[in-house]
Amino acid sequence: MTEDILARARAASVDGQLSCASAHRIAAELGLTPRQVGIAVNRDDSLRFYRCQMGFFGYGNKAEGKHRIVLPAENVPDDVREALEGVTHDGRIACADAWRVADDLEYPYLAIANVIEQLGYRVKPCQLGCF
Repeated sequence: MTEDILARARAASVDGQLSCASAHRIAAELGLTPRQVGIAVNRDDSLRFYRCQMGFFGYGNKAEGKHRIVLPAENVPDDVREALEGVTHDGRIACADAWRVADDLEYPYLAIANVIEQLGYRVKPCQLGCF
């Protein structure tokens, strides 16, 4: 199965970089969890993840501080705050839980990440195992 994952990942990659969205698509196509795809890709020296759908990495030069696109939200609606508080443990929110909140409230993932940033929470663990 690992070789099938890696073959698809290589085909979907650009210059050895596989987007988070592509990894999730591969997982769905193969009937696997994103974590299973993440394990295979993270073990391969020729591939790396970029363009996190939550906006946490892969968007520019890390040395220049441009790898993240998350900014603290200016406004945090009460329903969003309550939903996030319900899935927060020790100041952390699992990426999968953040996605569920976003999907339930019909918010873009990046908008939820901005709210999480404003509230001072950390997203961990990543569904792909990146953080």
